[in-house]
Amino acid sequence: MDPDKNERRRRLLRTGCKPTNDRLRPRESGAEATALQTLRVRGPVPELGRRLIHSLLFAAISFPAFGQNEPVKDPDLTSSNGLYYVSATGTGQTLHAPDGTAIEIGERAEIKILKAYVFANNNANTDFQVWLNTDDYPVHPKTGAMPKTVVLRIGGHAYWYGGGGGKTGNYNEMQFAIHGREEAELAANGLSGNFVLRKPPGYRFFSQFVPTKTEFQTNEPVLVRFSIENLDDRIIAFQNGGQQRGYRDNQYGFRAMFNWDQPVADIGSPENFGGLCQLVNLQPGKTFESEIDLKKWFAFDKAGTYAIHGFFALEFHTPDHTVDSLSSRSLLWSDYASADFTVIVK
Repeated sequence: MDPDKNERRRRLLRTGCKPTNDRLRPRESGAEATALQTLRVRGPVPELGRRLIHSLLFAAISFPAFGQNEPVKDPDLTSSNGLYYVSATGTGQTLHAPDGTAIEIGERAEIKILKAYVFANNNANTDFQVWLNTDDYPVHPKTGAMPKTVVLRIGGHAYWYGGGGGKTGNYNEMQFAIHGREEAELAANGLSGNFVLRKPPGYRFFSQFVPTKTEFQTNEPVLVRFSIENLDDRIIAFQNGGQQRGYRDNQYGFRAMFNWDQPVADIGSPENFGGLCQLVNLQPGKTFESEIDLKKWFAFDKAGTYAIHGFFALEFHTPDHTVDSLSSRSLLWSDYASADFTVIVK
Protein backbone atom coordinates (compact mmCIF):
# COMPACT_ATOMS: atom_id res chain seq x y z
CA MET A 1 0.00 0.00 0.00
CA ASP A 2 1.13 3.56 -0.74
CA PRO A 3 2.98 4.77 2.42
CA ASP A 4 1.52 8.24 1.99
CA LYS A 5 -1.97 6.74 2.08
CA ASN A 6 -1.05 4.91 5.29
CA GLU A 7 0.02 8.20 6.82
CA ARG A 8 -3.20 9.89 5.71
CA ARG A 9 -5.22 7.11 7.29
CA ARG A 10 -3.31 7.49 10.57
CA ARG A 11 -3.98 11.20 10.60
CA LEU A 12 -7.64 10.72 9.84
CA LEU A 13 -7.96 8.26 12.70
CA ARG A 14 -6.57 10.95 14.99
CA THR A 15 -8.83 13.69 13.62
CA GLY A 16 -11.91 11.47 13.45
CA CYS A 17 -13.18 12.13 9.93
CA LYS A 18 -12.13 10.32 6.76
CA PRO A 19 -13.18 12.05 3.51
CA THR A 20 -14.75 9.56 1.13
CA ASN A 21 -12.20 10.18 -1.63
CA ASP A 22 -9.38 9.35 0.81
CA ARG A 23 -7.86 12.82 0.48
CA LEU A 24 -6.79 14.32 3.75
CA ARG A 25 -7.79 17.62 5.14
CA PRO A 26 -7.32 17.63 8.93
CA ARG A 27 -10.36 18.46 10.90
CA GLU A 28 -8.36 20.95 12.90
CA SER A 29 -7.09 22.95 9.92
CA GLY A 30 -7.71 26.71 9.23
CA ALA A 31 -10.70 28.88 8.23
CA GLU A 32 -11.90 30.61 5.05
CA ALA A 33 -13.15 34.15 5.56
CA THR A 34 -16.22 33.49 3.41
CA ALA A 35 -18.98 32.87 5.97
CA LEU A 36 -22.23 34.78 5.32
CA GLN A 37 -23.53 37.23 7.93
CA THR A 38 -27.07 36.15 8.83
CA LEU A 39 -29.24 35.15 11.75
CA ARG A 40 -28.93 32.21 14.10
CA VAL A 41 -31.46 29.41 13.67
CA ARG A 42 -32.70 27.37 16.58
CA GLY A 43 -35.60 25.03 16.06
CA PRO A 44 -38.48 24.84 18.49
CA VAL A 45 -38.50 21.76 20.70
CA PRO A 46 -42.13 20.59 20.78
CA GLU A 47 -43.65 18.97 23.82
CA LEU A 48 -43.64 15.20 23.65
CA GLY A 49 -47.13 14.38 22.40
CA ARG A 50 -49.32 11.53 21.37
CA ARG A 51 -48.46 11.68 17.69
CA LEU A 52 -45.58 12.38 15.36
CA ILE A 53 -44.45 15.95 15.90
CA HIS A 54 -42.41 17.70 13.27
CA SER A 55 -39.71 20.21 14.00
CA LEU A 56 -39.80 23.28 11.77
CA LEU A 57 -36.80 25.54 12.26
CA PHE A 58 -36.79 29.17 11.22
CA ALA A 59 -34.52 32.09 11.94
CA ALA A 60 -35.72 33.45 15.24
CA ILE A 61 -32.89 34.98 17.24
CA SER A 62 -30.67 37.80 16.08
CA PHE A 63 -26.95 37.86 16.85
CA PRO A 64 -24.28 40.53 16.65
CA ALA A 65 -22.39 40.65 13.39
CA PHE A 66 -19.55 38.18 13.66
CA GLY A 67 -17.10 37.48 10.89
CA GLN A 68 -13.83 38.62 9.51
CA ASN A 69 -12.43 41.51 11.53
CA GLU A 70 -9.61 43.98 11.29
CA PRO A 71 -6.86 42.62 13.58
CA VAL A 72 -5.97 44.64 16.66
CA LYS A 73 -2.82 46.67 16.16
CA ASP A 74 -0.06 46.16 18.71
CA PRO A 75 3.29 48.00 18.64
CA ASP A 76 5.02 44.98 20.23
CA LEU A 77 4.23 42.80 17.23
CA THR A 78 7.40 42.88 15.15
CA SER A 79 9.21 40.86 12.53
CA SER A 80 10.38 38.56 15.32
CA ASN A 81 7.05 36.73 15.13
CA GLY A 82 7.28 33.26 13.64
CA LEU A 83 8.50 29.72 14.32
CA TYR A 84 11.33 29.03 16.74
CA TYR A 85 13.07 26.00 18.16
CA VAL A 86 12.99 25.51 21.91
CA SER A 87 16.46 26.08 23.32
CA ALA A 88 18.25 22.83 24.14
CA THR A 89 20.70 24.61 26.48
CA GLY A 90 18.28 26.75 28.46
CA THR A 91 20.18 29.91 27.54
CA GLY A 92 17.74 31.32 24.99
CA GLN A 93 15.25 34.16 25.28
CA THR A 94 12.46 33.59 27.80
CA LEU A 95 8.88 33.79 26.56
CA HIS A 96 5.69 32.65 28.25
CA ALA A 97 3.01 30.17 27.25
CA PRO A 98 -0.63 31.22 27.78
CA ASP A 99 -0.66 29.33 31.10
CA GLY A 100 2.33 31.33 32.32
CA THR A 101 4.91 28.59 31.81
CA ALA A 102 8.33 29.96 30.87
CA ILE A 103 9.70 28.75 27.53
CA GLU A 104 13.31 29.27 26.49
CA ILE A 105 13.45 29.76 22.73
CA GLY A 106 16.57 29.41 20.63
CA GLU A 107 17.14 30.05 16.96
CA ARG A 108 14.43 30.78 14.45
CA ALA A 109 13.25 27.60 12.72
CA GLU A 110 14.21 27.24 9.08
CA ILE A 111 10.55 26.69 8.17
CA LYS A 112 8.89 29.30 6.00
CA ILE A 113 5.28 30.28 6.71
CA LEU A 114 3.42 30.54 3.40
CA LYS A 115 -0.09 31.29 4.67
CA ALA A 116 -1.71 31.77 8.06
CA TYR A 117 -5.34 31.35 9.15
CA VAL A 118 -6.68 32.14 12.62
CA PHE A 119 -10.21 30.91 13.19
CA ALA A 120 -12.68 30.20 15.98
CA ASN A 121 -13.08 26.63 17.16
CA ASN A 122 -16.42 27.17 18.91
CA ASN A 123 -19.62 29.16 18.45
CA ALA A 124 -18.77 31.38 21.43
CA ASN A 125 -15.61 32.59 19.67
CA THR A 126 -13.46 31.97 22.73
CA ASP A 127 -11.19 29.16 21.50
CA PHE A 128 -9.11 29.59 18.37
CA GLN A 129 -6.71 27.70 16.17
CA VAL A 130 -3.80 28.98 14.16
CA TRP A 131 -3.34 26.96 11.00
CA LEU A 132 -0.12 27.49 9.05
CA ASN A 133 0.67 26.38 5.56
CA THR A 134 4.46 26.06 5.40
CA ASP A 135 7.18 24.78 3.16
CA ASP A 136 8.14 21.14 3.78
CA TYR A 137 9.67 20.23 7.12
CA PRO A 138 10.94 16.78 8.19
CA VAL A 139 9.03 14.55 10.62
CA HIS A 140 9.36 10.95 11.75
CA PRO A 141 7.77 8.81 8.99
CA LYS A 142 5.81 6.68 11.49
CA THR A 143 4.97 8.97 14.39
CA GLY A 144 4.98 12.38 12.70
CA ALA A 145 7.19 13.73 15.50
CA MET A 146 9.49 16.64 14.70
CA PRO A 147 13.25 16.20 15.34
CA LYS A 148 13.31 19.46 17.33
CA THR A 149 10.50 21.05 19.35
CA VAL A 150 8.95 24.08 17.66
CA VAL A 151 6.88 26.90 19.13
CA LEU A 152 5.05 29.80 17.51
CA ARG A 153 6.16 33.21 18.77
CA ILE A 154 3.73 36.12 18.80
CA GLY A 155 5.12 39.12 20.63
CA GLY A 156 6.11 37.95 24.11
CA HIS A 157 4.03 34.77 23.98
CA ALA A 158 4.94 31.30 22.74
CA TYR A 159 2.46 28.61 21.67
CA TRP A 160 3.25 24.91 21.60
CA TYR A 161 3.09 22.99 18.32
CA GLY A 162 -0.21 21.13 18.29
CA GLY A 163 0.19 18.88 15.26
CA GLY A 164 0.67 18.99 11.53
CA GLY A 165 0.08 17.19 8.29
CA GLY A 166 1.39 16.45 4.84
CA LYS A 167 3.18 13.56 3.22
CA THR A 168 4.97 10.76 5.01
CA GLY A 169 8.25 12.10 6.37
CA ASN A 170 7.58 15.67 5.19
CA TYR A 171 4.77 17.85 6.49
CA ASN A 172 3.64 21.27 5.27
CA GLU A 173 0.92 22.14 7.78
CA MET A 174 1.05 23.19 11.45
CA GLN A 175 -1.58 23.91 14.08
CA PHE A 176 -1.44 25.89 17.34
CA ALA A 177 -4.18 26.55 19.90
CA ILE A 178 -5.01 29.99 21.32
CA HIS A 179 -7.60 30.85 23.94
CA GLY A 180 -9.23 34.27 23.85
CA ARG A 181 -10.29 36.55 21.05
CA GLU A 182 -7.79 39.32 21.80
CA GLU A 183 -4.79 37.00 21.64
CA ALA A 184 -6.17 35.40 18.48
CA GLU A 185 -6.52 38.78 16.80
CA LEU A 186 -2.96 39.66 17.75
CA ALA A 187 -1.76 36.40 16.24
CA ALA A 188 -3.62 37.08 12.99
CA ASN A 189 -2.16 40.57 12.85
CA GLY A 190 1.35 39.37 13.68
CA LEU A 191 1.25 36.67 10.99
CA SER A 192 -0.60 38.78 8.39
CA GLY A 193 -3.22 36.05 8.32
CA ASN A 194 -6.97 35.75 7.93
CA PHE A 195 -8.99 36.16 11.13
CA VAL A 196 -12.41 34.50 11.11
CA LEU A 197 -15.12 34.32 13.75
CA ARG A 198 -18.08 31.95 13.68
CA LYS A 199 -21.56 33.29 13.03
CA PRO A 200 -24.96 31.62 12.54
CA PRO A 201 -25.96 31.19 8.88
CA GLY A 202 -29.71 31.51 9.59
CA TYR A 203 -30.85 28.61 7.39
CA ARG A 204 -34.52 27.59 7.19
CA PHE A 205 -35.13 23.85 7.14
CA PHE A 206 -37.64 21.21 8.21
CA SER A 207 -36.50 18.10 10.08
CA GLN A 208 -38.37 15.02 11.24
CA PHE A 209 -37.98 11.44 12.48
CA VAL A 210 -40.62 9.03 11.12
CA PRO A 211 -40.88 5.39 12.27
CA THR A 212 -40.86 2.98 9.32
CA LYS A 213 -43.75 1.00 10.85
CA THR A 214 -46.81 1.91 12.89
CA GLU A 215 -45.95 -0.83 15.40
CA PHE A 216 -42.84 -2.88 16.25
CA GLN A 217 -42.28 -6.17 18.05
CA THR A 218 -39.91 -6.40 21.01
CA ASN A 219 -37.56 -8.74 19.13
CA GLU A 220 -37.06 -6.71 15.94
CA PRO A 221 -35.08 -3.64 14.84
CA VAL A 222 -36.83 -0.32 15.42
CA LEU A 223 -36.06 1.68 12.30
CA VAL A 224 -36.82 5.38 11.90
CA ARG A 225 -36.21 7.60 8.90
CA PHE A 226 -34.60 10.98 9.50
CA SER A 227 -34.97 13.77 6.94
CA ILE A 228 -34.01 17.41 6.46
CA GLU A 229 -35.82 19.47 3.82
CA ASN A 230 -34.12 22.66 2.67
CA LEU A 231 -36.69 25.49 2.91
CA ASP A 232 -34.08 28.16 2.24
CA ASP A 233 -33.17 29.80 -1.06
CA ARG A 234 -29.49 28.93 -0.45
CA ILE A 235 -27.55 25.67 -0.52
CA ILE A 236 -27.25 24.19 2.97
CA ALA A 237 -23.91 22.40 3.26
CA PHE A 238 -23.25 20.14 6.26
CA GLN A 239 -21.06 17.24 7.25
CA ASN A 240 -22.59 13.76 7.20
CA GLY A 241 -20.61 11.07 9.01
CA GLY A 242 -17.39 11.06 10.98
CA GLN A 243 -18.77 9.58 14.23
CA GLN A 244 -19.99 6.13 13.17
CA ARG A 245 -16.88 3.99 13.53
CA GLY A 246 -18.08 2.27 16.68
CA TYR A 247 -21.24 0.74 18.13
CA ARG A 248 -23.55 3.28 16.48
CA ASP A 249 -23.62 6.55 14.55
CA ASN A 250 -23.20 9.17 17.25
CA GLN A 251 -24.03 12.06 14.96
CA TYR A 252 -27.54 11.11 16.13
CA GLY A 253 -28.80 11.25 19.68
CA PHE A 254 -32.06 10.22 21.36
CA ARG A 255 -33.87 10.55 24.70
CA ALA A 256 -36.92 8.44 25.45
CA MET A 257 -39.78 8.18 27.95
CA PHE A 258 -41.78 4.94 28.35
CA ASN A 259 -45.53 5.50 28.54
CA TRP A 260 -44.80 9.23 28.89
CA ASP A 261 -43.46 9.20 32.46
CA GLN A 262 -40.61 6.65 32.79
CA PRO A 263 -37.11 7.49 31.53
CA VAL A 264 -35.64 4.83 29.25
CA ALA A 265 -31.99 3.86 29.74
CA ASP A 266 -29.51 4.27 26.90
CA ILE A 267 -27.98 0.82 26.43
CA GLY A 268 -25.47 1.82 23.74
CA SER A 269 -22.05 3.44 23.74
CA PRO A 270 -21.11 6.94 22.55
CA GLU A 271 -17.50 5.86 21.97
CA ASN A 272 -16.42 6.12 18.36
CA PHE A 273 -13.23 6.36 16.33
CA GLY A 274 -14.34 8.68 13.55
CA GLY A 275 -15.46 7.22 10.25
CA LEU A 276 -16.15 8.06 6.64
CA CYS A 277 -17.69 11.47 6.08
CA GLN A 278 -18.79 13.65 3.25
CA LEU A 279 -20.08 17.15 2.59
CA VAL A 280 -23.79 17.22 1.79
CA ASN A 281 -24.70 20.16 -0.44
CA LEU A 282 -28.47 20.27 0.01
CA GLN A 283 -30.06 22.31 -2.77
CA PRO A 284 -33.12 24.52 -2.12
CA GLY A 285 -36.26 22.38 -2.05
CA LYS A 286 -34.35 19.10 -1.77
CA THR A 287 -34.39 16.59 1.10
CA PHE A 288 -31.64 14.61 2.82
CA GLU A 289 -32.70 11.23 4.26
CA SER A 290 -31.11 8.57 6.43
CA GLU A 291 -32.33 5.49 8.33
CA ILE A 292 -31.38 4.67 11.94
CA ASP A 293 -31.96 1.62 14.13
CA LEU A 294 -33.06 2.81 17.58
CA LYS A 295 -32.18 -0.60 19.05
CA LYS A 296 -28.63 0.78 19.28
CA TRP A 297 -29.95 3.25 21.89
CA PHE A 298 -32.85 1.49 23.65
CA ALA A 299 -33.83 -2.12 24.38
CA PHE A 300 -37.56 -1.75 23.59
CA ASP A 301 -38.08 -4.91 25.67
CA LYS A 302 -41.47 -3.84 27.04
CA ALA A 303 -44.69 -3.31 25.15
CA GLY A 304 -46.00 0.22 25.27
CA THR A 305 -45.54 3.70 23.86
CA TYR A 306 -42.13 5.36 23.70
CA ALA A 307 -42.04 9.16 23.42
CA ILE A 308 -38.69 10.06 21.89
CA HIS A 309 -36.75 13.25 21.26
CA GLY A 310 -34.20 12.84 18.45
CA PHE A 311 -31.46 15.17 17.25
CA PHE A 312 -28.83 15.23 14.53
CA ALA A 313 -25.58 17.17 14.95
CA LEU A 314 -25.07 19.71 12.19
CA GLU A 315 -21.80 21.34 11.25
CA PHE A 316 -22.58 23.91 8.57
CA HIS A 317 -19.82 24.51 6.04
CA THR A 318 -19.26 26.85 3.13
CA PRO A 319 -21.08 25.19 0.22
CA ASP A 320 -18.65 23.37 -2.03
CA HIS A 321 -18.65 20.28 -4.21
CA THR A 322 -15.22 19.01 -3.14
CA VAL A 323 -14.13 17.12 -0.05
CA ASP A 324 -11.51 19.84 0.57
CA SER A 325 -14.25 22.00 2.06
CA LEU A 326 -14.57 19.59 5.00
CA SER A 327 -12.13 21.54 7.11
CA SER A 328 -12.58 23.97 9.96
CA ARG A 329 -11.56 26.77 7.62
CA SER A 330 -15.01 26.48 6.06
CA LEU A 331 -17.03 25.67 9.21
CA LEU A 332 -19.69 28.35 9.71
CA TRP A 333 -21.60 27.11 12.75
CA SER A 334 -22.32 24.02 14.87
CA ASP A 335 -25.93 23.23 15.75
CA TYR A 336 -28.60 20.51 15.83
CA ALA A 337 -31.72 19.51 13.90
CA SER A 338 -34.29 17.97 16.25
CA ALA A 339 -37.80 16.54 16.36
CA ASP A 340 -40.11 14.58 18.68
CA PHE A 341 -41.89 11.37 17.69
CA THR A 342 -43.43 8.22 19.17
CA VAL A 343 -42.74 4.51 18.75
CA ILE A 344 -45.29 1.84 19.66
CA VAL A 345 -44.07 -1.62 20.70
CA LYS A 346 -46.42 -4.61 20.97
